[in-house]
Amino acid sequence: MTIENNFIILTLIIFIANTTEAISGFGSTIISVTLGSNFYPISTLLPVLVPLNILLSLYIVFRYHQHIEKEILLKKILPFMGIGLVIGLMIFSILQGNTLKKIYGVLVLILSVRELYLISQKKKKEKSEESTEVKKLSGFESSLWLLGSGIIHGIYASGGPLLVYAMSSFQFNKATFRSNLSVIWLILNSILVVTYYQTGKITPETIKLSLMLLPVLPLGIFTGEMLHHRINETTFRTFIFSLLILAGITLVVK
Repeated sequence: MTIENNFIILTLIIFIANTTEAISGFGSTIISVTLGSNFYPISTLLPVLVPLNILLSLYIVFRYHQHIEKEILLKKILPFMGIGLVIGLMIFSILQGNTLKKIYGVLVLILSVRELYLISQKKKKEKSEESTEVKKLSGFESSLWLLGSGIIHGIYASGGPLLVYAMSSFQFNKATFRSNLSVIWLILNSILVVTYYQTGKITPETIKLSLMLLPVLPLGIFTGEMLHHRINETTFRTFIFSLLILAGITLVVK
């Protein structure tokens, strides 16, 4: 496959990823990296994609800042994710390309299967009209998941699935959930960009690729905002995580 074809496919992937994050507040990087790593190395993709994700997060934070829970972010979420981020960055500097891709593929498979299982359980409960409360994580459990999310984010810039699980115990509504996720991505990804620059991972070539993909960003935001109030979230999430399972398999066996 030619470089031009690879870029066209990557552009489509970025559009889907940005649309997904504009709808839910997470998913952009895990979709971009999982699908995109079939065409570009992960070590090349991250310095290209993370700056774009900062712009997407900045838009959501600026527009929906009234939903941000500052105290919870500063005291309960960011400290643990920050520690995990440092650990993850250290691991990222050690792992090699092929190893990185296979481990990431396994991780995506585990998380995607888990998400689809939770979706199916939710559907069963809705059909049987069961009234069950979501199990609330203890402070210790939540801290461990936040730490793990930070580590995964430091390695792959996609700690979203673990963070979403950890944040479920805070019982945010839909708008607050999306806004607070975007604040976290804005802060952590800004740190990642500085680190990538200092370690030479951001180069003139990665900057050029980021700029070439930039026009896709507003298209994804516009589509995501439009679908946010119209699409059935359960159906959409089922489709996305099914797609990620297929992508994860290709990463592991390729």
